Amino acid sequence: MTGSYAPTRDLWLIRHGSTAWNEAGRYQGRADTKLSARGEWEMRHLAGQLARLRLCAILTSPLRRARQSACLLAGRLGAPIRVAPSLTELDYGDWEGLTQAEVKQLYPEHLRCWKTTPQLMAFPTGETLLEAETRLREFLAGLADASLPGEGALAVVTHEAMIRLACLMATGRELAAYRTLRVATGTACHLVWHGSALRMAGDGRGERDLPRIAANEGSSIG
Repeated sequence: MTGSYAPTRDLWLIRHGSTAWNEAGRYQGRADTKLSARGEWEMRHLAGQLARLRLCAILTSPLRRARQSACLLAGRLGAPIRVAPSLTELDYGDWEGLTQAEVKQLYPEHLRCWKTTPQLMAFPTGETLLEAETRLREFLAGLADASLPGEGALAVVTHEAMIRLACLMATGRELAAYRTLRVATGTACHLVWHGSALRMAGDGRGERDLPRIAANEGSSIG
C-alpha cells in the first residue's frame, strides 16, 4: 500500500519585535508599521537565544515589521528568508490605528463582542477569526511543499493573532478561548506540525504549554 508522505516539522512561531504602535497601544492589523528601537533590540536578543537551532528557513509575514524581524534573525542564524502572505496579521479593519479607548468610544458594542465572544466578532471592513484561521491552515498545508528544505526547523515570523490561533489549534481549543492567550513581542513558541495535526512541542496538549508571556495588554495589539 502506498500513501502520501507527511513530514514532521519543528516550527518556531515568532512574534515580530515591538513597534511604536505596539508601544502606544494601537491596533495594527494590516498597517505596515516598522520596528521601533525596542523592537530591533528584542529581535537581536531573541536571535541570540535561538542561535543553537538548526534552521533550514525563515518564513515571514509580508508586513514590514515581520520582514525586518526576519532579517535580524537571518543575520545571526544564517537561514534563507521566504515571504508567506498567509501569515499576515488579523485584519482589524476600521479599528486599525485606534487605541483601546478610541475603540470603546466609537465601537462599544463591537468591543463588547470582541471581549466576550471573540469567535463571533467581525471587524468592521476587516475579517473574522475563522477567516484568519483558514489562512493559517492554508499555510500549514503548504509546509509539505517540496521546494522547502527538508532538514531542520522552520522559524515562522508572524503576528500575535496568528500565534494565538496556532496555539488554540495545537491544544484542541475553540476560538472562544482566543482571548485567554497573550504573546509578547519578540518572543518564540515551539510547535510541531505532523502533516495533518499541529501540536505543542513536549507533551503537547496541556494549558501549561501555552504562551503566557508577561506583557502589557494595551501594548500587545497586532
